[in-house]
Amino acid sequence: MTDPTQNIVIDATPSHNLAAAPVRGPQLPAVPRKHVRQMRARYELAERSVDNNEHFARAQGGSAAMNQSGVDRSTIRDRVRHEMLEADAWLFGGQRSTVTGVIGRGPWLEVRIPENMEAAKLISDEFNRWFRCKVDGPRKLRTMCWGQGPEGTGLAMVVTNMRVRGDVKLDFVPFEDEQIKQDDASRNMIDRRNYLLDGVEEDEFGNPERYWIVNRHPDEYPEDRPRPYSADYVVDVYQPTRASQGRGVSDYATSVRNGPLRRIYRRATLDAAATAAKMSYIMKSNVDRFENGETAFEDVDALTSLPIYYGEGTVLPAGWDVMQMRAEQPTTGHGEFMRDNVAEQGRAAGQPALVSTGDAANFNFASGQLSQAEWAADIDVQRQKLGNRLHG
Repeated sequence: MTDPTQNIVIDATPSHNLAAAPVRGPQLPAVPRKHVRQMRARYELAERSVDNNEHFARAQGGSAAMNQSGVDRSTIRDRVRHEMLEADAWLFGGQRSTVTGVIGRGPWLEVRIPENMEAAKLISDEFNRWFRCKVDGPRKLRTMCWGQGPEGTGLAMVVTNMRVRGDVKLDFVPFEDEQIKQDDASRNMIDRRNYLLDGVEEDEFGNPERYWIVNRHPDEYPEDRPRPYSADYVVDVYQPTRASQGRGVSDYATSVRNGPLRRIYRRATLDAAATAAKMSYIMKSNVDRFENGETAFEDVDALTSLPIYYGEGTVLPAGWDVMQMRAEQPTTGHGEFMRDNVAEQGRAAGQPALVSTGDAANFNFASGQLSQAEWAADIDVQRQKLGNRLHG
């Protein structure tokens, strides 16, 4: 039998040998012995060494709702939005390539009815006319895809718009992530069976039931209060990375800091080159004294500035040489550092180096096609995800 408190195996079989004894009567089935197995493997990552504790000091447990709080998501969203739309041309261009790849000119509907081709053409033409001309669907889809960069989610509200020309008044309007918010009133009005996650009311299975949304941007109209809208009329496109995650987080959360690093490195390189260029020459003494002990150079005050004119010739004071200042920064590695940094930043969003840098100089046709294979598959996934949300 096994003693659970000691976690060891106790063998109750007598020590003498019973194998030779005859067996009388019916035999009972043999009962296998129970073995207690313990994990004895060791992992370097699990060791609580000084280096590991320092490297993983911010690692913590908790659900996605705990680790991705509203304050953290808001900070990430604002910083990525600033970098993408206002500060970093590389990040802006990479996201623009993603938007073009996912949405492009927008979807076209083509209905095929072999028995009635005229009806199929009529349905296709009417839908495409409504989607492309009446509600400007491609532009709104691109706006939603742009929002996925800093916000981690593309949001839109399905509405009835009486200003849409024609008999179909259906429309969808993109809105921003910070318009989903919660206040004391929303906390008191939710269903007791549901859970309110930063403005999204979820059921017991984690499915959104209602969104608490303000109609205008809360920073511009702080007096507006959120109102509940059924999840059936809210398009929320994001890719969760954890089972307990209920809100989107930017793909660039782990790499947006690369933009400031590039600017710091570029500024340091430019400052070194500019400093060297500003100094036309530097004079230094080449001897100390004559053999008889007399000074071998004419006295010149330190940091004396002498103007240089175009095309002039001059004689240096005795005992002095002239040299030009050199930039000691590794300027030759500047381009390599920038490309690697941009490629690392775009990798967080699934972009290959060819897409994130927009530079195919180091690629031939075969390597360029191969590098985009994974990105093309990711684009298909994003399209399918967006299409499923719109159809739902």
